[in-house]
Parts: sequence; C-alpha cells; structure tokens
Amino acid sequence: MENTLPIAFGVLAVFACVGFFLNYRFLAYVREKYPDRWNELGSPSVLMPNSVKINLAVMSFLWRGKYLEIGDGYLTKLCGWLRVFSLAYLVLFGVVVALFCVVISSGNVPKG
Repeated sequence: MENTLPIAFGVLAVFACVGFFLNYRFLAYVREKYPDRWNELGSPSVLMPNSVKINLAVMSFLWRGKYLEIGDGYLTKLCGWLRVFSLAYLVLFGVVVALFCVVISSGNVPKG
C-alpha cells in the first residue's frame, strides 16, 4: 500500500494544476467580460492571496448559482465544470489523507 502513496500525491498534484487552470480561466473571464461583477466579488486573484471575504463572495457566486443570473452560456459551463471539479478534488483529497493515515499507522513509511 505504501507504493500507492507517491502515485496518490502525484494525482493530487495534477488535480491541483487543473484546478488552478480552471480558477484562472473563470476569474479571467469574469474580469474581462463582466468587470462590474468581478469588482462586486472583490477583484479576486488566483496568483495573489485573497481575503476571507473575497473567497466567500466567490464561493457564494459559484455554489449559489449566481452566475446563472448573467445568462452567459460559456460562463455557465465553466462554473459547472469548476463546481464538479471542486467536489472531485475534495473527495480525492480526503482519499489521499485517509491513505496517508493508513500508511503512517502501519509503520510502512516509504524511504526517500
């Protein structure tokens, strides 16, 4: 089982990169096409840290379906993908943490 740990962390890293790309596309699209809405969200950034208030505004926009009010088909698809991906990432993260705990508790920690 300890051999699966590096693979699991690799998959998690790939998922993190995909998540970064999706978030970047989402925020860049909203900033470019809907600057007023982007300002309402607090001018969020992928590269720079955001405040809790900004993060909550973006999460509310995504999870409460506020993007549907805009009526932009591309934005709707992008937000839908981002929501599905976020749930998948959360599940994968939980699996990796559980796997890590099992490996650590078994005492079979891989060397190097």
